[in-house]
Amino acid sequence: MIGGGRAELIYLAQLGCMDQNPWMRRVESLDHPDFMLIDLDPFECGYDKIVEAALVVRRRLEALGLTGYPKTTGGDGMHIYVPLEPIYSFEQSRGVAEVLARLVAAERPDPFTMPRTVAKREKGRVYFDYLQNSRGKTISAPYVVRPNPGAPVATPLEWGELIPSRHP
Repeated sequence: MIGGGRAELIYLAQLGCMDQNPWMRRVESLDHPDFMLIDLDPFECGYDKIVEAALVVRRRLEALGLTGYPKTTGGDGMHIYVPLEPIYSFEQSRGVAEVLARLVAAERPDPFTMPRTVAKREKGRVYFDYLQNSRGKTISAPYVVRPNPGAPVATPLEWGELIPSRHP
């Protein structure tokens, strides 16, 4: 089922489907994502590190002529959406995300940890998960209530709302 309208979303809510995780593409272009996802996950660190990492990513995106849009995940992490024309493959978007991850980690290694294996990550840092840019992956949708204590909501933000002392 593709819940694109009000009736479908109400039906899903009545079924108790709080957490809706859409694909990163439209039905019309299944092989081409609508955006590149930058997924910043905390690894035993506070939200201040997430904000620091997001702002480093923003500066690098701007230097590359790209625009990113931040969103809380409804957890402790952050997503940054980078819009794409739906002509690029998931492999291409993942490749660009990986290069971006390596660039920001080389430029500012202090907030980032890069190993995919959890046991190898450095505590107190942010994991830049570029591997989310794959055909079968889903993400938390904007404005969706997450099934976590307190029912937090995945919320789009303005860059000016990223303040280290705030918690999502």
